[in-house]
Amino acid sequence: LPLGMFRIFVVKAENLPFGDFQADGSKSSDPFCKLRLGCRVGRTRAIQKTSNPSWEGDGPMDFLVHHERQLLQLNVFDHDHVKWNDLLGHLSNEHTVKSLLQSQKRVGPNELLKLKLDCSLIDEKWGGGVNANASVYLKVQYFPFKSDEFMQWMNRHKEHDKDDDCVFQERDTTQDNLHEISHSLCGITAGDVVLLSVKLYHATGLLETDVGKVQVRLRVGDVEILSR
Repeated sequence: LPLGMFRIFVVKAENLPFGDFQADGSKSSDPFCKLRLGCRVGRTRAIQKTSNPSWEGDGPMDFLVHHERQLLQLNVFDHDHVKWNDLLGHLSNEHTVKSLLQSQKRVGPNELLKLKLDCSLIDEKWGGGVNANASVYLKVQYFPFKSDEFMQWMNRHKEHDKDDDCVFQERDTTQDNLHEISHSLCGITAGDVVLLSVKLYHATGLLETDVGKVQVRLRVGDVEILSR
C-alpha cells in the first residue's frame, strides 16, 4: 500500500537545446516534459517554438509514494508531429522523493526548485553538450495517507511475524521521515487524504470538425487538469 501522494508542479524550463530548424533557418524547440515516479507517468503540454517554456498555471501531477527513496525520472523532449520526439535533456538519477522534499524545505514552500538538466547527449551545435546551462523549475508537496485499516493490518502482522519487524520498521520510519519533512514544509498537516482517480476513456456526440482539437478540463477545488 502507498504511504502518501507526491505532488509535482512543473513550472518552467530555461536555456533548453534546440530541436528543429524553422522555415527562416533559425533553430527552435517545441518542448514538453515527461515524468515517471514508480509506475505512474505524467507529461506537460508542448509549448511551441521556445527554449524557455513556461507551464505556470497548469495543474500538478500526483504520484503515489511507496518509499522515500523512489527516484523521479524527468526527460524534456522536443515535440515533433512528423518523426520521433527528440531528447533535449534529463535529470540525473539522484533526485528521490525525500531529497526533493528536503530541497523544497530549504528554499521554502512557495519558492521554486531549480534543477540542472543533463544535456550531454545533445550535440553542442544544437545547444547541448556537457557545458549546457539548461534547467527545469519544480515545486513539490507531500501528503501522507492515514488509514486505520492499514495500521490495524500492520499491527496484526507484526504480532504474527516477529522476524519481519525490521521490514515494518523501515516502512514506519519512511513514513515518519516524509511526514516530518512535509509538516515542516507546509506548516500544516494534510490530515486524512482521499485519493480521487479519474480515467478518461472516450467522449461522444462531438462534431467531426472538432474531434482533433477537443480537450477535457477537470477541476477539483483549486486543482485543474487539462487533457491532451
